[in-house]
Amino acid sequence: MFGALLVLSGILSAVSAPAAVHAFEAAAAEGRDPAQVLTAYGVAALLYLLLLLPTWIVGSLWLSRARQNAVLIAPDRVRLSAVWAWLGWWVPIVCFWFPKQIVDDSWRITSSVAAIGPRGRYRNTNLWWGLWVAYNLAANVYAASQNRGIIDIIVGNDLPVNQGVVPALEIAVAILGILAFVAWVPVVRGLSKAQTDLARLYGSWASWRSVPS
Repeated sequence: MFGALLVLSGILSAVSAPAAVHAFEAAAAEGRDPAQVLTAYGVAALLYLLLLLPTWIVGSLWLSRARQNAVLIAPDRVRLSAVWAWLGWWVPIVCFWFPKQIVDDSWRITSSVAAIGPRGRYRNTNLWWGLWVAYNLAANVYAASQNRGIIDIIVGNDLPVNQGVVPALEIAVAILGILAFVAWVPVVRGLSKAQTDLARLYGSWASWRSVPS
């Protein structure tokens, strides 16, 4: 749920970005400070920031529980410790493969224990992960360019009229976000289905609870 809301806020930012730039330019032409102009883009960007924390918590909780269940089956086949289900999304360098590794380990272990239906059988996660990395790289590069504008404000320099908003980049980031989310949904459903089916087959072997992401 939070993931869908995060993607939606990105779409709203992309859709409202051209109008925001137009409003900034109009304010500057009238001699007003563009930074003081309230836009739908600003609201969408704020919503995106507010959703980051709950999205990370829900996603990490889901991944942590999936890993915990896999450890109950084959502890020697889980390559990473429990803390990385939470920190793996953020720690530099390792964020490029740790979360995928935990997903792959948990899904492979679960699928290998018993006959799993087609929906729960392990599938390659490279597409999802490639899109996720591309989305995050694009979003971080764009955010870094906007943060330079914040530094300009602190040191007393003037921001460009567009206030650092580039509609084309907003659209690119939003498209990558949509594609990454679409690829993420079957991963969540597949791993959740595999562990839920296994729990039903063997009883309460694990403390699995499906967590929306």
